[in-house]
Amino acid sequence: MYLTYLFFLSRLALALTQWYEPSAKEVVISQQQQQQRQHSSNEAFSARSTIECTLKCQLTATILEIESVFVEKDQKCFCLSPGDNEIEASTDDGVVAHSTPHKLCPKKSCKEVKKVCPKCGSGFYTMEFDEATKVYCDMTTEQGGWLMVGNVTVTSSPFSTSNLQLNTLSDLHNVQGGEFLLKVALLTDLQTYTGFTEVRVMCYKTGHKRKVHAIVYGEQVMQMIVGVSYFHGYCQQIRFLSDDTSSLRQNYGCSDLRGGYWNEKSLYERVIWVYSGPLVWLTSDGARAECDDISYLGGFSKYGQFQFYVR
Repeated sequence: MYLTYLFFLSRLALALTQWYEPSAKEVVISQQQQQQRQHSSNEAFSARSTIECTLKCQLTATILEIESVFVEKDQKCFCLSPGDNEIEASTDDGVVAHSTPHKLCPKKSCKEVKKVCPKCGSGFYTMEFDEATKVYCDMTTEQGGWLMVGNVTVTSSPFSTSNLQLNTLSDLHNVQGGEFLLKVALLTDLQTYTGFTEVRVMCYKTGHKRKVHAIVYGEQVMQMIVGVSYFHGYCQQIRFLSDDTSSLRQNYGCSDLRGGYWNEKSLYERVIWVYSGPLVWLTSDGARAECDDISYLGGFSKYGQFQFYVR
């Protein structure tokens, strides 16, 4: 009876070990690869489904807590350790990013990246537009997923505009240099690629020390940015973030706020403004650099920082 019981246990163990066997085309993790994976647990290997990816991560894990990320398009699997923000991989077409500091599978927007990898931090990621395009993603502000399209630091008056008017989608990797505005005409293409429905505006002036930090959204806003539209009244189309200290927020109601201007595509120019009052207005020719300013009043200074994001 005892021998029969041992025989049953041995057959059960054999069945369990044979329950999952990788095919000849799949990656077989050797003992040497397991040792390498202890130092680089986020390299990709092949998988055909989420379940298979999860199983492989469990089989190769050297720790109990491990997360799996399956990229269906490329049939790739990533195993992430707790707190691991990086996914290092490369596909045959070179779409997957493999540069410091952060990497991820090909996606169309920062919002998609955030959805696939909620723990991924802010940094540069490669997007799958018509060609591989490196962009900066803010993954922390307002639940993250923001793609930066403008970043200007004004340190002189008039400030240099030599680089502001030339930037295309393929130049987005230069966005953190402090002299970058994506061409307004290309926002239509970017909207087609990413499907963005929100715009975040942040600006700060060292003179008056006030900050504008707001998210604008809605059909009228999209028409203002990728079409031609002007509207009066931002009610139910704007929300100010908690660190906003602007007079736009404190001294005016949503019905006072305006967006755009007559027959112009607008993102950087008059994205938020009040008639005869403060506004956010940055021009690529260096003529205007206003952030919660009323420029005709005394003490006006152009010095400050402007950032623009879409999601």
